[in-house]
Amino acid sequence: EKPSEPMVFMKPTSAIVYNNDSIIIPKISNDAHHEGEIVILIGQDGKDVELKNANNYILGVGIGIDVTLRDVQSEAKKKGKPWLVSKGFATSAPVSEFLPVENFQDLKNLEIQLFVNDQLRQKGNSQEMIFDFAEVISYISSIFTLKVGDLIYTGTPAGVAQMVNGDKVKVTLNNSIELNVDVKSINGN
Repeated sequence: EKPSEPMVFMKPTSAIVYNNDSIIIPKISNDAHHEGEIVILIGQDGKDVELKNANNYILGVGIGIDVTLRDVQSEAKKKGKPWLVSKGFATSAPVSEFLPVENFQDLKNLEIQLFVNDQLRQKGNSQEMIFDFAEVISYISSIFTLKVGDLIYTGTPAGVAQMVNGDKVKVTLNNSIELNVDVKSINGN
């Protein structure tokens, strides 16, 4: 059954890293998971954006990884605390370059794949999303004011799994965008 609304959380800008950078797992965790996601770049300010106009707010499309410290998140959930530390730590939001939205014929048919050490772990398509881009934009703008340059990570397909020290992670979108990062753990595991 489809949830009534998308789940939303924020990451600080210090979480962002780029192609060929590293995800650095902090010493507070021994269980970091990858979540490959299509990322949309907002091109104009907006508040209470109507669903029918929402895709007009997309300037570019890219890919990213929402890195989650699963052990830290589980403890926060048990205690009824927010997830900020588990999802917002420095380097937890690798992101690719963005291509103009016009480069994509059909936003409802974008294929994302995530590989760890050349092994396919996640594969999905935007047509399988619980909430499409327009629904996500419209919902978020009903609560927050969208600003030019905002990045929206749009959800992950099945296959979320642990990453460990030394892993090489690659995410692709329609074979037109590629994001490569390596994993370093302060604890060495």
